Amino acid sequence: MKTSLSHLPEDKQEDLETLTKIILEKVPAEMVILFGSHARGDWVEDYQENTEYVSDYDILVITRD
Repeated sequence: MKTSLSHLPEDKQEDLETLTKIILEKVPAEMVILFGSHARGDWVEDYQENTEYVSDYDILVITRD
C-alpha cells in the first residue's frame, strides 16, 4: 500500500490535497483514502475529438461514527 501521492503528477497531487482539505472542513474524518486507478497508477486520460475518457478519483472517508 502506498502512503504517498508522489507517484502522481503535480496537478493531481494538488487536486487531491484540495479535496482532502474540503473533506476535513466538513467531516471529522479519521482517514481519507485514495483507491482505484489513481492509487494503482493506471489512471486514464484520453481526449479525442468530441469525446473524453478520464478516470475519476475514488476516495474513501473513514469516520468514528
